[in-house]
Amino acid sequence: MNICVHVDDILAAGKEPARAHFERELAAVFEISTQKNKKLSYLGITIERHALGITVDMEGYRQELMSRFGSDMEKIKEVCRVPALPTLFDPAPEGDAKCDRTHYLGMVMSLMYIARLTRADILLPT
Repeated sequence: MNICVHVDDILAAGKEPARAHFERELAAVFEISTQKNKKLSYLGITIERHALGITVDMEGYRQELMSRFGSDMEKIKEVCRVPALPTLFDPAPEGDAKCDRTHYLGMVMSLMYIARLTRADILLPT
């Protein structure tokens, strides 16, 4: 049986006798909820089992990012520059940057999270 834990979220996958025993032991101490269908969600990741394999995506998280940053992404195309000098590690003076560094980094790191977990194909240019 495989168990993945993140703070108070547990994903347990395995054959029925072991998983059922694990769930009973946890339920004796904690209030738990289970997902026993072919499609489940864990930490913003949707995992779906098909006849030919497993699909992993972060569509819900991606939609949430678009609602949070969508209009900002359009503005960035027009006016925002990377808030650093060409040397990368030397930050540009505050007056030179046309966007909030913290906000910019929030957008970049949110996209990196998606790329690293479920879209490795977009992580590096081809």
